[in-house]
Amino acid sequence: MAKEELVLNDVVEVSVETAQEVLDGEWGQDWALGYALTVHSSQGLTIKDPQKLARCCPPPDGDGRPPPTYDEATAQKNIARKLQAYKRVDAAKGHKCNLRLKDVEALKEKQSNRCASCNIDLLWCYEPKDTRQFSIDRIDNAQGHTSDNVRLVCLECNRKRGAAALAHQLHCEATKDDGVPPGNISADQLQDLFDSI
Repeated sequence: MAKEELVLNDVVEVSVETAQEVLDGEWGQDWALGYALTVHSSQGLTIKDPQKLARCCPPPDGDGRPPPTYDEATAQKNIARKLQAYKRVDAAKGHKCNLRLKDVEALKEKQSNRCASCNIDLLWCYEPKDTRQFSIDRIDNAQGHTSDNVRLVCLECNRKRGAAALAHQLHCEATKDDGVPPGNISADQLQDLFDSI
């Protein structure tokens, strides 16, 4: 296809299993993974005859992987492990931490086992680094993990919130006492801040 041509594709939903079969070659050589265009890369191109495009979409909850089997003992062990870690972090910062297993279970029920930020189902039995696993997020990060200062979120949302807080802190440090108005930070200043961490 010449670079001046753009094909308008119909989107056809296929299951994860079918997509894997295609990748494994079980459907022959007629199928191939397509290429994604951005609006910028396709501007000014001529639209040609439509073709079919297969798209494999994960379900609205999660990334297409089935959730691990729920096991109450494993779930309680995971909660206890996280509570211990939060207690150590809070103690090191001089913060109070009064959360107990029953507090976390009550939050789970109150939030209908949903992330308070993105509303996906939370996992209590999970593989390491699974972003759908539950996480206990402090509402006010200047305080500890107390029953009136936490909510349940997925690991992904907790990481995003932490990254946003760090960016805000770096911005505040970069703009104090240097005459640079808030909202204006040079690339050199930002690099110096990252290097100092």
